[in-house]
Amino acid sequence: MTPEFDSMKYADAILEADWARFESYSRRVRKINNEGVFSIWELGPGALAQVGTSRPPSTPYILPRVTEINWTETRDTGWLQQLIPLLSPSLKSFGLKMMSDRSTSVTDARVVLRHLACLARLKLERLHARWPDSVATLDAAFCDVLDRQKNSLKSLSHQSFNLDERLGTYLSQLPNLVNLELRFVDVNTQTEEDFKNFSNLLASKCSGLETIRFSIP
Repeated sequence: MTPEFDSMKYADAILEADWARFESYSRRVRKINNEGVFSIWELGPGALAQVGTSRPPSTPYILPRVTEINWTETRDTGWLQQLIPLLSPSLKSFGLKMMSDRSTSVTDARVVLRHLACLARLKLERLHARWPDSVATLDAAFCDVLDRQKNSLKSLSHQSFNLDERLGTYLSQLPNLVNLELRFVDVNTQTEEDFKNFSNLLASKCSGLETIRFSIP
């Protein structure tokens, strides 16, 4: 592929016979990281969605053995939608980074998180999420993922908005958490004592917690 290559598209419909060769490669994929990879070329709109809808019933997941996905939203719309067909119960590590606060991007990110929360047999060990300070509407969708994955999560990195009771409630229900990193945005009403009490609460609820890191702008 060269800088002159604009996008990857399908010239013909994907047939069931095409899947034998595809599956011989797809089972080898363990890690996906799109940051910096697609600066030269990009998938055509709906390319992965077409793969997802064309797969035979015997192939429930495009990448059945993928264990790690780190996905950065680009400035182009539609990228987050491309992520959904790649999700699989085999995932152990998932990272999502939003670069804009456009309403379409927020909606797509919420759909991705809801889909992740509902993925059967999923046992995430690492969950990292970051979005612009102005986006507060994703918190509920993110908490749904925490609720579903509370018994398997070991590493959590998240941008929060304030030190509230709801956040403490969700985090204190992660018994196997080892590493925690939180970036707070709205801390105007919090004191150093508040953060100290918050840390003590987590330490008492999460017995295996080894690292707590707070980032305050």
